[in-house]
Amino acid sequence: EARTLGLAVLQLGDIIDRGPDSPGAMRLMLELAAREDGAQIAGNHCGKFYRYRQGRKVEIARSGLALTLEQLGRRGDGEDLARRYADYVARLPLWLGTSGFFFVHGAFHPDMRKRRAPSVGERGRDKRLASLALFGETDGSFTPDGKPHRTYRWVAHVPGDLTVCVGHDVVSTTEIVTRESPQGGRVVHLDLGADRGGRIGYLDLEREELLAHRPAGATAGVG
Repeated sequence: EARTLGLAVLQLGDIIDRGPDSPGAMRLMLELAAREDGAQIAGNHCGKFYRYRQGRKVEIARSGLALTLEQLGRRGDGEDLARRYADYVARLPLWLGTSGFFFVHGAFHPDMRKRRAPSVGERGRDKRLASLALFGETDGSFTPDGKPHRTYRWVAHVPGDLTVCVGHDVVSTTEIVTRESPQGGRVVHLDLGADRGGRIGYLDLEREELLAHRPAGATAGVG
């Protein structure tokens, strides 16, 4: 197991909706969490699944949720798995941070370092930060395929002692992209669009580096 090697997985959200086996991804994440070999922060698709299970109105067809529901419907344990994953998602934090690294699905704001991260079930308490965490920063316009146009003005506010790791927006399907703030902080884009033919991006972090005040530079890779 990962624990015997001193390893654990921290997943940055959105393991469902556009892959060939969303139920399998749900089950794997639940198993990792139960063994304390892994954890997850919330993404916008996680939040949408939770709201759907709460009976709230959400967009189903274009988001990929319809595919997830179809896949669950083909499994004999689909309803039980959906219930357990929704319960798990309700408790997921919207961000996690250490002294040197910060993990968030969409976008970072300095105020996140000052506050306890709300869970998906609590997100209404601070809608501004919750929206940034789950959906990133947008300018109100839309791309040709109808998706919100994401911007990165927030990168300028990353302090020099911090590396922010995000998913959500696929800025490359072949390599991990990094950005640097004027203060020397870093942003690492780990979503390489595995759902659209890209690869899986990851960072291998040593415990000492993860907790260090000034990161020395993580090993990045694609798989």
